[in-house]
Amino acid sequence: MWIEDFSAKPCPCWMSIVVVFPNQIKPAPDFDLVRDDSFNKLEEAMYHSRPTHIEATFEGRFDPAVTIENSKRIEGKGYGKKHQHNGRIVLYRVSDLKAIPLGRK
Repeated sequence: MWIEDFSAKPCPCWMSIVVVFPNQIKPAPDFDLVRDDSFNKLEEAMYHSRPTHIEATFEGRFDPAVTIENSKRIEGKGYGKKHQHNGRIVLYRVSDLKAIPLGRK
């Protein structure tokens, strides 16, 4: 799963962010994923037979791999496969979920 926001114009602080579950990282965080109705709906939408537009609020811990020092962007070791993402959200809870299956092309 990844997050990208195409609504804003690109800026020097743009980041690619990956979302991970607490059990996918080491050391494990001091919280567990809340697997309530909203999370179940998210999982259902992610594995729907048709492409699905998903909007949701993710609550969790944000781990950046990029810092800004003296107005300069400094890249650290990234997250995800091949360390391609500049940050990650360790998911705690999902809320305000809207999932809309898209039409077939």
